[in-house]
Amino acid sequence: MIRADLRILPATGDKDKVIKLVDKAINIIEASGISREVTPTCTLLMGSLDQILALVKKIHEELSKENICFLTWELRVFEFKP
Repeated sequence: MIRADLRILPATGDKDKVIKLVDKAINIIEASGISREVTPTCTLLMGSLDQILALVKKIHEELSKENICFLTWELRVFEFKP
């Protein structure tokens, strides 16, 4: 089981658009069915590494369609072994 902390920082110069883009990412995460917890600073994900990386790729592809200056990702991955 993998736990990952995902933080997305879109740069647009428009605070309202940043909020819209983060909300779009959260909606994609919620639709994925992966166990998650949204916090003020990141989203915590629980699943297989393949599930998490596929989800990050999907979010990246969707947000890249938007008119943004640049998109910064922070992904920390932790593996738990019993």
